[in-house]
Amino acid sequence: MRIRIVLLCCLVSAGCATNDNARSAEVVRLRFVPGSPPTNGLESSRGAVWTSFSEWPGSRGETIMLMGSAAIGDKFPVAHRNGPGLFEILLKDGDDSHVVLDIISRMETTSIDLRRDDSAKVLVAGTEYTISYPSQEVAASEGKSTTNKATIFVATPKPKQSPA
Repeated sequence: MRIRIVLLCCLVSAGCATNDNARSAEVVRLRFVPGSPPTNGLESSRGAVWTSFSEWPGSRGETIMLMGSAAIGDKFPVAHRNGPGLFEILLKDGDDSHVVLDIISRMETTSIDLRRDDSAKVLVAGTEYTISYPSQEVAASEGKSTTNKATIFVATPKPKQSPA
């Protein structure tokens, strides 16, 4: 439950949830600045913050997705709710323009360098995952334009349930 509350707070602070006041306020792109001072409780927490896979609006039930926010050196698991970790993502290096991620599975470690607003496909244990580094916008009136954690999204087709 704590992760869901943190995710909701992150979405609201990232400008993903809008209201009439946010629409009328000027928005700015949130910049990832490694080592910058924390501007809220989520950023001052130690280590990464993440969600487990779930269906996301607009996917018509075909895609599941998760989100992780990490500072350089942090890693987070990629997993289904209440399931074992499928692999981990380590934010190895980067800045606002790109991030270097290590995809760590039992079999191998793969490094990818993602530019801002780009995505890459990786194959882990026979399943294809799309890993993205999207831009986020926040209301300029909040006085926050930088973050010390990069936000990474991981998406994959929803697994087909086997017949009973």
